[in-house]
Amino acid sequence: MQAAMAALVSQLGQPDVAREPARAQLLTARLAAAMAHVAEASGAQCDLLATGGTALLRQLVDLYVRTAPGGGPDEAAGAEEDGQVPVQQAVVWLVGVAAMSAHCPLDFVAAVAPRLTDALKDLDLQSPGRLTAVYTLMSLCNLSYFFAAIERADAGGAAGGTSPRLEALYATLGIILAGVLFEGDVEATVEATRLLGNISFTNTGRDWLEANRCDEVILVFLGHEDLRVVYNCFGVMLNLTAASTCRVVRDAALLQLLLKHTGRYTHHEGIAAAARDERRLLLASALPTEGEAAARAATEAAKGFAEQTADLVEKLLANVFDLVHGESAAAA
Repeated sequence: MQAAMAALVSQLGQPDVAREPARAQLLTARLAAAMAHVAEASGAQCDLLATGGTALLRQLVDLYVRTAPGGGPDEAAGAEEDGQVPVQQAVVWLVGVAAMSAHCPLDFVAAVAPRLTDALKDLDLQSPGRLTAVYTLMSLCNLSYFFAAIERADAGGAAGGTSPRLEALYATLGIILAGVLFEGDVEATVEATRLLGNISFTNTGRDWLEANRCDEVILVFLGHEDLRVVYNCFGVMLNLTAASTCRVVRDAALLQLLLKHTGRYTHHEGIAAAARDERRLLLASALPTEGEAAARAATEAAKGFAEQTADLVEKLLANVFDLVHGESAAAA
């Protein structure tokens, strides 16, 4: 990893970065993708990237993500058609891998997340460069695991404190994610709801979601056909109901809708039916040549998804019970 980082630093210092941008981007993309592969496969290499490579990563983001010279949709599409990873995709992938390390610095997360958010605004899930948008969402998901730590730092550890930096970020990112949910791209929806789950883990995020009525959007997606999306949305609701107050619980109509969706996961027949539906989805996306192996894997994965969702619903209902009875006791 150290040799690869040194090679990339050297590459960025070459005069052909400006004189021959296409060649420089190709070499940078190959190096960044190779580093991402290595770091994904090794926790030690991932930690090394996160602790020793953040200055390099910020330079890459400045060059190829925020301003993205020559890295627009047409160039990304051409690279994908040639079997190459576009440079912007490779860079956001590498950033996301660095954020898999528990040692990823908070100042790096706080600096890079807004830049990836700005880039996401200009990416189209319907274009040939769709993969770059999905990789950007995945990278933001990994970065978002550190949002709670940023909030604690900004609030000085005060209980219930919020973060001005996160408020500014969510004002843009939240609107983008709401749009992604209605694009109809399943993988992007999975990543967007996972990201909203991490956002809702922060006080700042819960305030933003309720103020902008995004909690109502999450309720709608509890009926999504993909259990990964359903699980993520129940995770958002779990975080919202873990607070001292929750708008969904206070509103009788919203609470009724929530309980309607939880009902399926409170009895064995409903859980089994959810597993069967998920199995059909998984098999539909499997290759015909995979045969019985694909069927077994789909059955096990679907069963696991359904059981994990049921466990999450149990915790969610416990939160709802506590909130309802707490409000009743306060009223009495």
